Amino acid sequence: MGGKVRQVLADGEHSERMKRRESFLLRFPDAGGTDGHEKFQMRCITALIEYYGNSEDYLADYMDICDMLGQGYREEAFHLGFQNSNLCTLLAEFELREESDLYLWLQILERLLDSPGRGDKQKKRLALKIAEALKLSGIGAALCRLEGGRYAFYPATEPFLDRALVFDVLGWLDAYPKAREQYREALRLLLHGDRTRKAIDCLRLSLELFCKQRYQNEKSLENQFSLIGSELADRGLSAELRNLYTTLLTYYAKFNNEHVKHDDSANAAEADFALYLTGSFLRLLLLSDRETL
Repeated sequence: MGGKVRQVLADGEHSERMKRRESFLLRFPDAGGTDGHEKFQMRCITALIEYYGNSEDYLADYMDICDMLGQGYREEAFHLGFQNSNLCTLLAEFELREESDLYLWLQILERLLDSPGRGDKQKKRLALKIAEALKLSGIGAALCRLEGGRYAFYPATEPFLDRALVFDVLGWLDAYPKAREQYREALRLLLHGDRTRKAIDCLRLSLELFCKQRYQNEKSLENQFSLIGSELADRGLSAELRNLYTTLLTYYAKFNNEHVKHDDSANAAEADFALYLTGSFLRLLLLSDRETL
């Protein structure tokens, strides 16, 4: 399997700026705070000024952003450069006050990273700058490069868990397109901070569709437990771990039935837990497709 989702990493290994920052924080650990939405926006705009430079091929981008924001289109004077353009002004005047504003801003960045007038090298550089800005400003999102060179934001709160249980799993699901689609939809909903019930249901459906394809049947998730247990046993996993896995899976299904499918009582903390738990279920099974345990 390809694993075609790659997080854009902003750390000392991939970014000279972050390398200097990490070196400084080793000497002054109390200086490692974050500075919020407004500085994130300004960093992104600075990166976009470099991205476009004196280019005159951002008209389609400008018109799309006007449409996204419900703003009227004004004729551009391209000879003045991007920094003095109506698009740059529009972005600078955008107000990041509420969480909903942040989600719209991230959608705008996704659109600009998909600009048909920019090359792959330029997009990679912009993506790294945005990843740096996310980290410096403490924004709970990660930027990932998808198959085909497109970029998308996903929720991210715990870097260690996110890489193993979200981004790795998302990439490894490439061979399971229906399951991958539902997993991505759950991440999109969680990033937007709303529709918790729908997000958890998408996670469950992702796991169920994965099992249906893997075991070549149309059984519900609850009726796959014995097949999962048999696969884990065939791979030589201990009885204790197999029992732990299926016990957790039993309560996972029960939680979904009682608090999601037939009710709407799940909260954001439970959605966060469901995300990592679903990732754990999938990761253990997917590992056998990548290596022998």
